[in-house]
Amino acid sequence: MVASQYISKVDEQLDSLMNQSEVIKKAGNVLAGAVLDGKKVYVADRYGILDAELVERASGPAFFRSYKKHGDSIQNGDVVILSAFHTDDRDDRDILDNARALGAVIITISPNGPLSQAADISLNNNDDGTNGVITVTGMNKSFAPVSGIMNAALAWTLVAETTEIFISKGEIPTVYRGGYLKEGREKNTEARKRYKSLGY
Repeated sequence: MVASQYISKVDEQLDSLMNQSEVIKKAGNVLAGAVLDGKKVYVADRYGILDAELVERASGPAFFRSYKKHGDSIQNGDVVILSAFHTDDRDDRDILDNARALGAVIITISPNGPLSQAADISLNNNDDGTNGVITVTGMNKSFAPVSGIMNAALAWTLVAETTEIFISKGEIPTVYRGGYLKEGREKNTEARKRYKSLGY
């Protein structure tokens, strides 16, 4: 079954994240340090995938902001997490260069290449540029990418590491609830007030 081949490919890619544990730890320390120092964290993703996955997400921390909506507010010491699917797309590079000019620390989640090399910290989504991981007889092109899954997995792995660092420092980040859960909207109103007061 072709579907099982795809799941196997995803499993292989996710397992490979363990090879980046030291980089993830470094990124988590940078992220936690910035937030606890009163800095902001922006998610830059031209496709909107990681933006939707992290910003005001149920079960996610409150400290992520959308670069698309608030990028003009970046200040020195803020962090920009730049999610990309290409090694050096001009538009992605413009985001990196503009954010760096404003003094931001850049964490990329992308394939290895000029973009990741220009970042302060790079998390590699292990995409080899072919994008599709499945080939079948009758199709002259591979299909079914895993890069989106990898970018999201790297982001949540970074969140997990950052949260552990928060807790080790005796701090608890504000986390949103699902609006569909009982009292979810009320809890999220409280969460926004807490985040506005604490900054995390």
